[in-house]
Amino acid sequence: MVADKYYKIYKWFLFGASIAVIIAWVFVNFSPSLKSGADRDGLSIAILISNILSAIYLLTLFNFVGKKFNYWQSTLLGVLIYGFGVFASIRITSTELVTTPLLCFVIIWIILMAWSGIFGYQVIVVLNFFTITFVYFGGFSDKYLLLMVAGSLIASPLFQFLIWRNLQGKVFDGLHRNNKINPLTNSIGESKSSAESLIDSINEGVVVIDKTSRITIFNPAAEVLTEWSAKDAQNIDVNLVVKILQENGKPFAEADSPFNSILQSQKKIDSTVQLISKSGKQFFISLVAAPIIINGSITGVAFTMRDITAQRNSEQQKLDFISTASHEMRTPVAAIEGYLSLAMNDKISSIDAKAREYLNKAHASTQQLGKLFQDLLNSSRAEDGRLVNHPEVIELGDYISKLAEGFQLAAEKKHLIVNFTLVSSKQDQRDPQGKIITPLFFVNVDPNRLLEVMTNLFDNAVKYTEAGTITIGLGGTDTVVSLFVRDTGVGIPAESIDHLFQKFYRVDNSAVRTIGGTGLGLYISKKIVELYSGRIWAESLVGRGTTFYINLPRLSQQQADILRTTHAQEQSATPPINPTV
Repeated sequence: MVADKYYKIYKWFLFGASIAVIIAWVFVNFSPSLKSGADRDGLSIAILISNILSAIYLLTLFNFVGKKFNYWQSTLLGVLIYGFGVFASIRITSTELVTTPLLCFVIIWIILMAWSGIFGYQVIVVLNFFTITFVYFGGFSDKYLLLMVAGSLIASPLFQFLIWRNLQGKVFDGLHRNNKINPLTNSIGESKSSAESLIDSINEGVVVIDKTSRITIFNPAAEVLTEWSAKDAQNIDVNLVVKILQENGKPFAEADSPFNSILQSQKKIDSTVQLISKSGKQFFISLVAAPIIINGSITGVAFTMRDITAQRNSEQQKLDFISTASHEMRTPVAAIEGYLSLAMNDKISSIDAKAREYLNKAHASTQQLGKLFQDLLNSSRAEDGRLVNHPEVIELGDYISKLAEGFQLAAEKKHLIVNFTLVSSKQDQRDPQGKIITPLFFVNVDPNRLLEVMTNLFDNAVKYTEAGTITIGLGGTDTVVSLFVRDTGVGIPAESIDHLFQKFYRVDNSAVRTIGGTGLGLYISKKIVELYSGRIWAESLVGRGTTFYINLPRLSQQQADILRTTHAQEQSATPPINPTV
């Protein structure tokens, strides 16, 4: 069997032959000088009817039968309808003498049989059976009919197996090497059509680009979002059609564009960005992109776009409410905490031991409530980028060492040991005696924000560790500074690791269910670390402890000096704030 297009070519060949016979019949029968010999020449009413039916079938039902069943069956039916007229003409022109009309019709049938042979053994078997049956029951006595039968039986297999198979791929481009390939081709074509229909039906914008960033697929949802038609977007650079900005509205650097970066890194991207449509409309979308890799080589990128403007507006309203409520409630809570502190001050008031116990509990609860409001306020600020941030160059070796000393007091209350360790690496420099020279780890961060992150990680380690050691570590490479906080506590189940940094998430574990917390600390920590282009993650084994890691961009000595100078100039350029009287 062959590709569907060759069945359709054969269809038009049969249609042309049918029209030619119809025209010949009309010409002969309406010509006074030729009409008397019409039947003798085989142009009878039977062949007219046969060719009219053949032409009608080929124009109306051929494709329907081919799609409903198979094109070889559709072709076979067309040949049989046309062949009925040919055999009728052969029967009429059959005499003891070889006449030109008889010879013509025999040759036509042999040509049909030979050409039909390329469509597979099913067609060969049926047509040869039809030929033999027609000759046997048609009452033919002409010896030249034997030539027709023998010719048809020999020509079709000969053409298919001896000629067609040798010429495939040379004469007829796209034909297939065996009878199993055509169903596969049909299947691929149907799969491609189904895939296109599926992509078109997706409500999210779907775009596929090649490795030169030119658009190859652009579904209707993408048309709606970008206001570009698929026809206009085809083969256009994606950066000209899908114009995106960072989530904060700032433009991407050319190298940082998601489409360009994924072609280089070959890594999946899932982010929120802003899209600018063709008319200039600007809105938030969720962009998910993945590389298309074939045989180990990237051939393009596929990505989806979803309008999340309504979702963002709803989230912003929630954030505004949380921010306002938290801010307003902090004032009365602070007042309550202050009055409780005064009440517990021996120099101001005198209370008995029982009352002091109650006041201590109330004071602790008030502090916890105040922390909750502060966390809610910080989380809403982190969500919309309003966290107060004053970065400066700090050397983490000295910073973390002092931090670990300060944490020691809180750990001693639970009889825990706090260790600070400097992790060595292959890049560490050594003095002539072979001793490691303590490296300097410069970073550009807000020390108060980093303190907030480290305090949160340390407090969690203390809360979830009943006995053992808490280790704070520092190390890195030429470009990255690595921090970690490791405990020997209860550990975190593997299924909870991916959810740790989600807002309000708390591990559902009987071992930690009684320990208080808001579920916001790690979420805020992640936002702070990302503020400095860093990364935070966790590794844990249940019953053996948890380690939280932080990676931050490392500055060289030269970069640190330049940034210090820049910060100093910015501070000197800022006018002092005049207190109002």
